[in-house]
Amino acid sequence: MLDEAGVIERYVTLLDPAKLKLGLTVFAWVWLRGQDQDTVDRFTAAILALPRGEECHLMTGDCDFLLWIVTRDLDDYRRFPMEHLGRIESVQQIRTEVSMQPIKRTTKLPL
Repeated sequence: MLDEAGVIERYVTLLDPAKLKLGLTVFAWVWLRGQDQDTVDRFTAAILALPRGEECHLMTGDCDFLLWIVTRDLDDYRRFPMEHLGRIESVQQIRTEVSMQPIKRTTKLPL
């Protein structure tokens, strides 16, 4: 029924990050130098080309973008902003928050 309606975007397999030695979840708040369409488009294109970053959301409010990143440890994450995220020309500031423990994780939508 959902297949025929065209609402299924894709099928995925959910992996246990801890069993893959990806025990650290990081959220990175990103502020851009400007909010004009060209700056946002350049940042978006750069993010899509990066090797990391499980999700990226355009935000309202204080920051411009929020990234969800799963990584091995803090040393592994530390290299990501220095080697990739911070080198995107439109990035003005990055603030990182580390998740201590996931409480609820779901991909279920409220149908």
